[in-house]
Amino acid sequence: ASRKTRTALPELGSHIMGSVAAVLRYEVLLFLGALALIVFYQLVTGRINMRRLLFAKGRDAGDPLPGRRMSPSTQRRMSGLSPSRIQLLVVSIGVAIYLLAEAVRDPSQFPEIPTGLLLLMAGSEAIYLARKANNLVLPRSIGSKSQT
Repeated sequence: ASRKTRTALPELGSHIMGSVAAVLRYEVLLFLGALALIVFYQLVTGRINMRRLLFAKGRDAGDPLPGRRMSPSTQRRMSGLSPSRIQLLVVSIGVAIYLLAEAVRDPSQFPEIPTGLLLLMAGSEAIYLARKANNLVLPRSIGSKSQT
């Protein structure tokens, strides 16, 4: 009888651990789903402002002095689409779609991220940050010299 008890205990332990893992998996999915619903609700109700998300701001938008007050109509007229923001968004969405497709293909494990994909994301972020740094440090038009 003691031999049967010894072999039954590991099976019981693995069954309990499997149940705990399943409960945790559902809790994480429920939590992420709730977060997605909250963000979606706030987007729909306007609490998260998405207007002009891809438009340039500050010096990039034509304002040589960041922080200077302008009317909304002047800001709209002076700003345009920001190529660095657009490329960052496109690359991020592309990588997210790839990882989601890989996760759906094999949901038993987190998808392995290829080195090329990491380099693509790093390059995209570097381009965006370089453009931001350029707009903060350099004057709006490099070719124009001040008359002293």
